[in-house]
Amino acid sequence: MILVGLLLGLLIPAYTNAGPPANGGISKISVLEKMMQSVRQGDYAGTFIYQNGNVLSTLKITHTWIHEKTHERLITDSGIPREVFIDGNRIVYLNPARKTGLILNRKMPSGLPTLLLQDLVANPYYRYRMGGINRVAGLACREIVLEPVDTLRYGRRFCLGLKSNFPLETDVFTSSGTIIERVVFTAFRRLPRASVQSIIIPDSYAGYTMRHIKAESSAPSNGWEFTHLPPGFKLCTSRERDFGLFHHAVHQLVITDGIVIISVFITHQCGKVSLPRSFRRGGLNIYRASIGHDRITVMGVAPARTILDVAHALRLEQPLLKK
Repeated sequence: MILVGLLLGLLIPAYTNAGPPANGGISKISVLEKMMQSVRQGDYAGTFIYQNGNVLSTLKITHTWIHEKTHERLITDSGIPREVFIDGNRIVYLNPARKTGLILNRKMPSGLPTLLLQDLVANPYYRYRMGGINRVAGLACREIVLEPVDTLRYGRRFCLGLKSNFPLETDVFTSSGTIIERVVFTAFRRLPRASVQSIIIPDSYAGYTMRHIKAESSAPSNGWEFTHLPPGFKLCTSRERDFGLFHHAVHQLVITDGIVIISVFITHQCGKVSLPRSFRRGGLNIYRASIGHDRITVMGVAPARTILDVAHALRLEQPLLKK
């Protein structure tokens, strides 16, 4: 879901090397489990403000869960008009001003298994703590904090509704406590199932120029490997994605520490070699460079140092020549 990714950053492919949860871990797992269930399987609508660095955006969301599928509609209420529809494994992005759109087919998310939730609680690179009672969108909520123990990762703070278990506020903060990304609801309400049928994706897009993107597929690493990774990070996924922007698929390597997800995109470049370049968009740090005849882009909601460490660890292992 768009909102799951935007709010939580917790739909992680795998992190299964941690030991059993510490004392009290089960209650922490229960809190995270209820939060994920509320976001993914609830019927609700609301308005929230998304802060990305110094940029503020207002969005409206309507969400439901029907026949084991997510149905969601997200509309920008400020800036450039945008609409996003989700119907299970299909996502449609619309730009009403330009009458253009994008259709993306994806693999259905499997949610967070119990083992993964245990790993989140037992993760040695974060301290999990429950905070006090706050008030967001006129509703009482309790703070839950995942605080980093070093400067290689950002922390997460949620304020979960006491009645709904829904994250009414989500913050991403640095090791010094500076908030670099925030989602805060100004209005939130539960909906009866009958009132959410309007979010079903339309069958046609008259007047729109639509572009289709194929679903990602698993793929071998094709000789790409990491000589080392920042402490706690490991490779969890290797896949190919067709964004419709190149004449070939883009290879993607995904690494995680159990909370943070960092993606490495690799594509063959034609012509001029790209000079190394780093830039930041709110909490998202991005690094671009060239390795041989390939262009790499490393990005993630993580400190710039971590993104650079991942990029500098990437190597292409040359195949042995046959005698």
